Amino acid sequence: MSKPHTQGSLCEVKAAAELFSYQFQVYQDGCLRATFGEASDVIKRLRFTGNHNNGHYDVLVPLFEPISIDITQPSNNLCFKILIKNQNLETETEDVTNLSSSQLTSDTTLLSSDGSAFVTEISIRSKNGTKRRKRFSSAIRAKQLKKAASKYTENHRQVHREAARKYNESHPKILKQVTQTYRQTHPDVVKKIKKAYNEKNPHVNRVATAKYHEKISKSKLLSWTSKHLSGFKYDSRINYSNDKIVNLGPRSPCQWCHALKWKDETQVMCCSSGKVQLSKLGPYPEPLHSLLTHQDSLSEHFLKNARKYSGCFQMTSFGAKEVSEGNFMPTFKVQGQVYHRIGSLMANFDQKPSFLQIYFVGDECHERDIRCEIYPGVYSELVHQLQKLLNQHNKYLQDFKAAIDSIPKDQKDF
Repeated sequence: MSKPHTQGSLCEVKAAAELFSYQFQVYQDGCLRATFGEASDVIKRLRFTGNHNNGHYDVLVPLFEPISIDITQPSNNLCFKILIKNQNLETETEDVTNLSSSQLTSDTTLLSSDGSAFVTEISIRSKNGTKRRKRFSSAIRAKQLKKAASKYTENHRQVHREAARKYNESHPKILKQVTQTYRQTHPDVVKKIKKAYNEKNPHVNRVATAKYHEKISKSKLLSWTSKHLSGFKYDSRINYSNDKIVNLGPRSPCQWCHALKWKDETQVMCCSSGKVQLSKLGPYPEPLHSLLTHQDSLSEHFLKNARKYSGCFQMTSFGAKEVSEGNFMPTFKVQGQVYHRIGSLMANFDQKPSFLQIYFVGDECHERDIRCEIYPGVYSELVHQLQKLLNQHNKYLQDFKAAIDSIPKDQKDF
């Protein structure tokens, strides 16, 4: 606006006062029309000509000692004469920059090139021993913005975390690149963080280390090429798990009952394509839950002798036609249909109760003693507890007992 043939308004001067740490004083027709900005050591005085919305500004010489200047007539010429009055002696000069502060007193008059005088209160600042203010540049503005952003982040940490999280989710490549660069430039910091995390989470470190060693060992194993008599000559250097004969691939869940099945298994073998719906299993009743989850003092004994305790409470016997081949048989083979035998619910007077008949002896202690006699090595107190559990929760036993109670007492055969 101070350049020749350039127009502006007071709004632009107000905007300049917000950007720069100056105080701007606007004069028109010898009067102070407006002041913008906070008071400071440097005051910029402007001579305004034209209307309020579109006019021209002439920058007057900034002085720091009060002098009397009378503005009587506007002029677009920025070349001024200074009239120094000292002891009734007048001197004129056009070189304003060569005047020292001692030469400009309260009697100094500022003249324009056409001889008109301007009167105002102006201070003159001596350049000796003072530092010139830095010119406002883009670098200074960048520092101001960086400082403001740092202050806002410190005062609004939660907002900053949320914004950083959203940015990282939307820019994963940039996050990966920045993380990699930081790790390369700060190896000591990364090493210190890893050490602190491993000390705080030792179990995670152990699992990760085991997986790493397993992966390394598998990558060095040989392929299983010769399968002839491999069962009699195991080689730890061969990777058997990756062969198609051993590795059946992943299992996929059934869309109806969510049972896990292999790739070649049919859809109807589990729930008949959703036709059979089984009720969901609830939590195990006590004391079975504590025994299976190692929360009982007898858990180790129970799990070690699980087959004996299971045999104590079996209700039926197993029936099949066994096939015998040779002298040594680590397993047994059956031929034909596999079935379970169930006898009468009540034992004869001359016969010892067995299988399902033990549940209907009528005396809990006698029932417990029969079971412990069949399977020695089990704890009688634990058998008694499991016996109560089955009588309370097994639906088959409840149905059998209800059937027995419905029989008339005078009926002999049952």
